[in-house]
Amino acid sequence: MDKPIILPIHPRTRKLINKLDIKLNNVTLIKPVGYLMMLYLTANAYMVVTDSGGLQKEAFFLKTPCTTLRDQTEWVETLENGWNVLSSINIDSILSAVTRELDCLKHPQPMLFGDGNSAENICNAL
Repeated sequence: MDKPIILPIHPRTRKLINKLDIKLNNVTLIKPVGYLMMLYLTANAYMVVTDSGGLQKEAFFLKTPCTTLRDQTEWVETLENGWNVLSSINIDSILSAVTRELDCLKHPQPMLFGDGNSAENICNAL
């Protein structure tokens, strides 16, 4: 994939990468980020790759395709229409998932969690 990769990384992991002299082409390592910056990065990403349950759902809400490095997810509804794809943790599976055709972007995203008007509907009902 010829897209730039931004990787918020824990300092201990960065130290180990440096110690082992691992070269990461096309990867920009950054310090861990807070919630709001992670939302910004996710909203502006081509795709998110994660093992985080929370980030899977945030990516879905932000209409950013996601590859989840797990064999299962608690957010199974995000798998509909390919917005989220599970990948076992082996190089072939990961490469296949992250280089997949993003057909999900060609169709309207399903409104699995409501239409965003709950507060207004509650106020109107009261």
